[in-house]
Amino acid sequence: MKMIAYVPKLCKGGMNMNERTVKARRRSSRLSDMDRLRAFAFFCMLIDHTAIYFLDGAAYTACRMIGRFAFPCFAFGLVYGTSVTSNLNRYRKRVFFLALVSQLPYAFLTGYFWTLNVCFLFYLFLAYRSKKYVRMAVFLAVCLLFGLVPEYGLAGFFLLVFLDRAMRKKRRPDYLASAALAAFLSLHE
Repeated sequence: MKMIAYVPKLCKGGMNMNERTVKARRRSSRLSDMDRLRAFAFFCMLIDHTAIYFLDGAAYTACRMIGRFAFPCFAFGLVYGTSVTSNLNRYRKRVFFLALVSQLPYAFLTGYFWTLNVCFLFYLFLAYRSKKYVRMAVFLAVCLLFGLVPEYGLAGFFLLVFLDRAMRKKRRPDYLASAALAAFLSLHE
């Protein structure tokens, strides 16, 4: 009996039909859900920062209320990023570098010289997630020594931890705790 080997039908450029259709779908696909979430979080953050620097009165309050959605969205994006990254340590280092680079402009623009920007809180969570407890302890000791507090503080850290547990273990109580902490942080000024 004669054996016939399967040879995929090639198109222009040397790709088979399946590769070509997958690449065409990727090019024509719409934004992913995470892209939409990032855009929404960025829009909320932009409204929040506009209110801080340019508005007062009722417009200030309304824009700040809209802006409170930004942190929980960014927190969810960070936790989601930890679940899909191929190298958590490299991810943690990039967030730390971003935190260092953005701290000086943050301090001068806000006038909060003893508050660390939110990227340091994200770094602290990533150190916890990658089981770098010694680095966490050193970071917290330096913060306590100099009286520095990361923005959103302990409540923001626990929001990240509960979101992480909820995503990894798919536990409803952790989702509820995350929602409660997000609501608490939205009231925080």
